[in-house]
Amino acid sequence: MHLRCALFNLEKIFGMKHLLILFVALGSLFSAPAYSQSDSVSNRLEFSEFSLQFGNLNADYQQLNLNHVLQLAPQSTLLNNLTGFQQRRSWYFYNPNFSMAAHMGFKLPKKKQHDLAPTLRIGLLFNRSDFFYNAYTKSNVLSTDSLTNSNGVVNRYIQNLEEETIESRYTNDQLYLDVNLTYAINANGRFSMFMGAGLATGIMLNTNTSIAYDKTTSTREYSTVSNSSSAYNFELVDYRIENYRNKPGFVALAYLPLGFDFRIGKRNEAWQKAHAFVEFRPGAQFQIIPEANYTLLRSTVASQFGFRFDLR
Repeated sequence: MHLRCALFNLEKIFGMKHLLILFVALGSLFSAPAYSQSDSVSNRLEFSEFSLQFGNLNADYQQLNLNHVLQLAPQSTLLNNLTGFQQRRSWYFYNPNFSMAAHMGFKLPKKKQHDLAPTLRIGLLFNRSDFFYNAYTKSNVLSTDSLTNSNGVVNRYIQNLEEETIESRYTNDQLYLDVNLTYAINANGRFSMFMGAGLATGIMLNTNTSIAYDKTTSTREYSTVSNSSSAYNFELVDYRIENYRNKPGFVALAYLPLGFDFRIGKRNEAWQKAHAFVEFRPGAQFQIIPEANYTLLRSTVASQFGFRFDLR
């Protein structure tokens, strides 16, 4: 279900029509002449490339209950005083986080010359994860005034409000050992496409839980004529934050890489070894958060841009 959600989100972002157009356009380029790199049958493993890529990892929103958050921040005074507060769900569905990776690539043996070119990529992957656990709000009406028209009919209400919000946030840095196997179509052409499967496992570092509290006052005006409202005179009255250090956790990521590669050089032999590529990774992420005794499973979609250098 999580993987299906990730694929649906990828279609939602780019649109099925545009994806089909892109596939057809690149498919028409796969007949371009090959370059000088050999595409012969190989019976041995070769260290063939090095790549760097940057982008973001989008993960669907998850919300823990209050007991889980209290286990991550047991000394919190803010979370132990929620009288009159109501829980508010976040409006975030997919939350983008910074991601970067470096890989070494190894060409695997090919049995036949026309086979797809298999490459084993091994490297390090870094993600920064930052998402809300939950939020609580409370509103108080300090005063209410009404305005009438010449006929004595109330047409506007003016309220002075006081609003309090408590939000909990969990952040961590994720360092993975990343391994994936990809197959390239037209690997020696100027344009190529690749796809495959990958698995990354690692640890969550710099884990931190923060509890933030703020109190604001504002004026809200309601019109009974137009059935509308407006707010103004916002003022921050109070702000406090609590930070708690948490234990490292375990994280794993399974994904399906899909990308498009462009060979930068056309005539110069040195530049023919340089490539620019884009890569998408719909998948699922698995996290274990020790203090909360909680296992998190959520869908992900990574989008990255990178450079690859042939070493053969």
